[in-house]
Formats: sequence, C-alpha cells, structure tokens
Amino acid sequence: MMKFRERHCPNMEELLHCLIPAPSMYKLPFKWPKSRDCVWFDNIPHKELSIEKGHQNWIKVEGDHFRFPDGGTMFALGVDAYIDDINELIPLTNGSIRTALDTGYGVASWGAYLLKRDIIAMSFAPKDTHEAQVWFALEPGIPAMIGIMGSKRLPYPARAFDMAHCSRCLIPWSKYDGLYLIEIDRVLRPGGYWVLSGPPIHWKNSWKGWDRTQEDLKHEQDDIENVAKRLCWKKVIEKGGLAVWQKPINHIDCIKSRKAHHKPHMCKSSNADEFCSFDEISCVEGSVVFRDDLEVIEKIKSIVERMKWITKIIDLESGTLRKEKIMVAVKSYWTSEATEEEDEIESN
Repeated sequence: MMKFRERHCPNMEELLHCLIPAPSMYKLPFKWPKSRDCVWFDNIPHKELSIEKGHQNWIKVEGDHFRFPDGGTMFALGVDAYIDDINELIPLTNGSIRTALDTGYGVASWGAYLLKRDIIAMSFAPKDTHEAQVWFALEPGIPAMIGIMGSKRLPYPARAFDMAHCSRCLIPWSKYDGLYLIEIDRVLRPGGYWVLSGPPIHWKNSWKGWDRTQEDLKHEQDDIENVAKRLCWKKVIEKGGLAVWQKPINHIDCIKSRKAHHKPHMCKSSNADEFCSFDEISCVEGSVVFRDDLEVIEKIKSIVERMKWITKIIDLESGTLRKEKIMVAVKSYWTSEATEEEDEIESN
C-alpha cells in the first residue's frame, strides 16, 4: 500500500496558525470555460509537470500561460470523444448520472469536460514527484483534491456518486482482497457504474504497448472480474478500451445466495478540518451557503472571517424571529505583499 502518500493531519508542533496568501504575482484566473483550456503561469509557477509528462502531452507552457491539450495521450482522440464513447455504453445525458468520482486524474480533463454535460466530478490523485498536480485542476475551477487509495477510507459519504472512473490510474484494484473496489462499492449509489479503461482492459490487442506479458494482464483482469462478482456487480459491457460494471440496487439477494464477501478493515479518517478544506478547494470568489441555528452560524462566521472570507447572514422567509439563519460566505481575493525583487521584475 502507498501509505506514505496519504494525507494526514499535522502533529501539534506542525500546526500552522496563520493563513498563507497567494503569491504576489498571482492574477485573477481566466473565466470558465476559457480556464478549462489555459491558466496563468504566474498562478502556478511550476514547469515540472510539463517536463516530466511532456511525452504524454498533458500540459504545455506557452508564453505567460499553460495550455491543456484536451487530454493528451490518455485520450488519443480528445476527452470529448472519450466521453462520447462512454455515453454509448451508459446513459450520460438523461439525468440519471449527475455525480462522478475520478480516481487518479492527470490534470482532471475528464472532470472538466463532464461539466458541460451537467455532471460534476470530484477528482483525486496523490502528491507525487512532479509538483502541483492538484493545483492544475483547482486553478481552472475543477473540483479536485490530493488523495490516494491507501489504508484510509475516502473522505466521502456512502452512496455519494452515480459513477466512478479510472483511466490508467495505476490503482491495484484486485490486490489486498479487493480492498479498493470495496471502497468504490461503498461510495457508489445503488445502481451506480464503475468505468475502467487502460490496462488490463483490451489487453489482447494492446499488450505490446504496455510492456507487460499477456499472462500478467490476463491474470489481473481475471482477478478484477472475480472481485466484482463477489461484490455482486454486473458487468454491463466491455467494448474497445472500455469496461463498465454496475452496482446492484441492493445486495440482499446476492448475499443470501453466496457466502458474504470478507471486507478488509479500512480506517476512517478523524478530524478533517472541514472549514480549512473549504478554503483549499474553493476558487477565488467561490461561495459556500450554510443554514443552521444562529448560534452555530455565528461560530462558523468567526472561523471563515479569520480566513478572510466575506460573509452575510440572511433571515429566512418566515421572519427575523426564527433562530435558524442562512449565511453566504464568499472567498475573497488577496495576495502577499510583493518583495523588492518581484517589484523590480514587474517594473521591468
């Protein structure tokens, strides 16, 4: 397991008690949908990803901005065409799929292009050798976070997503007694779909390009199929480079007909510093709406205002005498003060 890449709460001596401002050179991001295709270089001053993943064409440096070339080699014909292929296998346009989970997302182009189809995707990937991978998702305005399938549960409630997706995400789905597919089963709603592309799917035709043996790839797919059967998933279809499974509406009949599948222990994370997480994942000028008793609202207000958010408390339509209130909090735009060196660069 890749426990060393899991997020963790800092020890008491590591805790920070101040907000870290954006760099002084930071610019207001491009508006959507332009931000889907490019972001300012000054806002993410790291070239490592464009160099290390240059052969995969994820991201390019072009003058004062980065450009995202529509999915790179992960989606040879572009992200839109890849999503069209999925839509031929399961319904993406009838409103039955509204939320999706992308595991191991590159620069989150899959989630970005789902938005115009009225599907919102949460993407996660680990912090690895190249810098700021999650930053390249958050800066355009795509929901994303640092995370990994490890020894802890994902920070999402059960039955939260209509679809889960993996495209060459390198997660060992069949290992550890099916631990990671069991976690996908937990967060999928009844009747939800799991979409898998890349190794080992379509191995009979693609194995030479993956630098793996046919025996190894067949064994991996057989193991995945076995775990899916033990979870009572139905294999909907395998076509080309895509395979789709569906979680049953309920597991009762399946559990009665076979020995219950042993579920390995997966730790629940403790305090996730929820309000700080809002600040991490929200875009500049993004907003959060709270509804609760005034006492609770006041406590939340004191926290978010320390993070330099702008707040406004609103009475419900039934009148000012009700204890329950609504508060709108908007993340404000602010940066650190420029250093002398940065002032010189800007003046030149």
